[in-house]
Amino acid sequence: MLDNSKNNKYSKGYQIFGLIGDNLYGVLEGPPKTFYEYGFYYFIIIIPLNYHTSPQKFYFQTKIFHPNIDEFGLVSVDILQNQWSPAQGRFEIIIYSIQSLLDDPNPEVFVNESAAKLYKENIKEYERVVRKYVSDYANFDAVQKELKKMNFEMEFN
Repeated sequence: MLDNSKNNKYSKGYQIFGLIGDNLYGVLEGPPKTFYEYGFYYFIIIIPLNYHTSPQKFYFQTKIFHPNIDEFGLVSVDILQNQWSPAQGRFEIIIYSIQSLLDDPNPEVFVNESAAKLYKENIKEYERVVRKYVSDYANFDAVQKELKKMNFEMEFN
């Protein structure tokens, strides 16, 4: 795991590759002790031209099953919507919020209805589906293959 912080559970396990145009590219490792653990998630943060008045958009490029992430990988989280402020626009804060969301989904304010329903009604089946997505789409080799198309390479141990 790439360790970017010594003091909290979440801001570990990510790698930023860099900025290309208005997009920041990186990989997020599934937080420990969550259903997403052992997964690697390629993401893009789209930085709008009016950055100081509009929030960024966070998209997972790796398929993920979660109540607050839509079918296109767009993350629905307060700090990137109605509670956004320029002070919260630092990518470390965004990453922390995304990791927290993976650890603690909000099925009441969902963008993926089937994930929200399963989370509320059958947590064991939800876990099984998430772990299947991790195995099929978010495994190290599959994500590394996708990253190589962009000339990126993960450096997680």
